[in-house]
Amino acid sequence: NFYAEVEFCNGYFGEVDRVTKIIIEKAKSISDKTRAYFILIKTLGTQRNMNTAIKVSLAALDELGEPIQQSGIRSLLNRFHIFAKMNLLRTIHVFAKMEDSQFLALKEMDVDMKRAAMKLLLVF
Repeated sequence: NFYAEVEFCNGYFGEVDRVTKIIIEKAKSISDKTRAYFILIKTLGTQRNMNTAIKVSLAALDELGEPIQQSGIRSLLNRFHIFAKMNLLRTIHVFAKMEDSQFLALKEMDVDMKRAAMKLLLVF
């Protein structure tokens, strides 16, 4: 994964594509696979290849147990952005009411598959 990240920084996107596909195929942990997907999706976005980036994201989310159907993807993305903004505002409102001790006592997300899916959703 580090090699793929370095090649991304160097702008060698063909090499990033080749290496991340190998990592995804042979990864032994969700963490390694998710990181490779993340790098690949970033690379595709950098190349303005959004259709492929979306397809890879959907495949990765499906593999992580969070499937999203491809039909109506544009509509889905628009609804997702609106939904995300509404939830962000709600979350800010809840956090603003909390004392520091309450905020610090919040439990960290501990389900690896869910955490990996959230990281992939943050790419967009």
